[in-house]
Parts: sequence; structure tokens; C-alpha cells
Amino acid sequence: MNNKTRKATVIDTGVLIEYLTIDPEKREEQKYKEYLETQLFKNKKYERFVISFLTRTELLYIHCRMNGWKKAKQYVGEIVKNLTIIRTKELDDLAAMIKCQLPIALVDCYGLAIGWLMNIPVYFVEEKELTEQLRKTIREKMNIEINVVKKL
Repeated sequence: MNNKTRKATVIDTGVLIEYLTIDPEKREEQKYKEYLETQLFKNKKYERFVISFLTRTELLYIHCRMNGWKKAKQYVGEIVKNLTIIRTKELDDLAAMIKCQLPIALVDCYGLAIGWLMNIPVYFVEEKELTEQLRKTIREKMNIEINVVKKL
């Protein structure tokens, strides 16, 4: 893997939601923000963050439920300016193939597919369906680097 490619990583919706909903007034949440920034968002190892179009969709509907459609469109629009959104037929096909083989959410399959196609790591927040055994299987069979950040 060359250094240019290594400078990118896939970010799952869960990681973005955890980061973007932190209350700066709460000390525990501020510490969690610092943890995420150290591990990921301000880590010099990564210059570009990649998401699928489904991650953008999830961000929109989650923020819409909290703040209404107009605010969600504006907020998510600002966020995604700093992200690379990927959507190709090849990605769709690979995500479907992964979904056929693994019992995980379709949006997670898209994240894994991007990681595989671009040969870059994928970051997920802790999820019960993404067990250590399943992550090990994905690493071994698909050669995708999966990183899990703890939940707040």
C-alpha cells in the first residue's frame, strides 16, 4: 500500500454520529472527543475521510429526526464538504456481494467495499453485530483492515 493511498480511511456512520453529537459541556464527552481526534480525525496518518452515499443518507435522516429537515440538510451539507463520497456500480456490486456473505447492515457492507476497493482501513464504532470473530474473518478472507473505536 503506497503512502498516498494510506492517507485515506473509511468512516462509518456510527463513528461520525458519535463524534458530531458530543456535548462540549460534558467533561466525559469532551474526553471522548479528544480520544476520537487522537485516534482518527486529527491523526496525521489520515488526510482524507471517505464515506459511501448511504452514510450521507444516514447522517441526513438521523439529524432530521433530531433537528428537522432544513437544519439537517444544512448541517450535513457542511460536514460532507470535508469528506469524499463514493458511489460506483463496482462499489454497489461489491457491497451486495459482501451483504450476501455477512450478517451485517448494508451501510457497513458499503464501508467494507470501499476499504477493499481503495485498499484503505475502515473505522467502525463498537457494534454487537460486528463481533471480534466476524472482524477476524473479514480481515483474513477479504484482507480489509478494520478498526473499532469504543462507544461513549
